[in-house]
Amino acid sequence: MDSIMQSLIGAVGGGGVVAVVVTLLLHHSLAQDRVERQTLAEQVQRLEREKFAELTQRLEAHLEQDNPGVTDQRLRQLDGTMLRVLDRLERVSDEVAKLSSASAENREFIRNVHDALKDLRSDFYKTQKRS
Repeated sequence: MDSIMQSLIGAVGGGGVVAVVVTLLLHHSLAQDRVERQTLAEQVQRLEREKFAELTQRLEAHLEQDNPGVTDQRLRQLDGTMLRVLDRLERVSDEVAKLSSASAENREFIRNVHDALKDLRSDFYKTQKRS
């Protein structure tokens, strides 16, 4: 019976040692994973900061290159030019309307003159035939 008890105690004790070793290995593995995750998280943060800094730099360079003050001035000049062109177009439109009206009046006058000449010629030929 002693040998069975010793075997049982040895098995439980040996199992305890194995459990301690497995626990230590698991703890070590989890610690390594935690360190790797922290390292990767720091790398991601560093890359994000670098990318943000690069994008900020590119945006500032782009804004400098665009020179918004000059663009604004050009847009104002263009607006003024377009207003002058619009005024001229309105004047031309008014003149075209006047000319169109005058042309219609002239057409009517010419039509009346033509009709009068036709009538006169018709009357002249009628009187010529009678005589």
